[in-house]
Amino acid sequence: EESGANRQLGFLFLYEILQGKVQLLMGGQNCSNSLGEIFVRLFQLKLARWGKETVTEGETDASSSRQMAWLATMLECADRGSMWPPVPTDQESDLWLKHGINLYTNQNRERGMMLKSYLDAVDDNFKNILTSET
Repeated sequence: EESGANRQLGFLFLYEILQGKVQLLMGGQNCSNSLGEIFVRLFQLKLARWGKETVTEGETDASSSRQMAWLATMLECADRGSMWPPVPTDQESDLWLKHGINLYTNQNRERGMMLKSYLDAVDDNFKNILTSET
């Protein structure tokens, strides 16, 4: 699941790998760049239900999300670490990330203001990259 609700390894996990904040080690060597790219591509295939021809009970039709577009754009950036805003590390944001929060309700938007500001900054960065390449 994209939100990471099932194993907490969703969008933010991949985002932080691509930023270099989370390292993936194999045999003592940092393989974060190559594994991060592979994981993003596999995650996109999983979300698109690649290889499945029909939608089963409880599933919805696959559609591309803005967050997956952000990750795909990060893959194309030479300097991923400094170009993209860091995930908030304040105590309140950390608590909300651990428990989950719907930022699209009025009450929660105020509670998770740092997270909402972070997501807005990522989206603004995404838009700037798209418009600068045209």
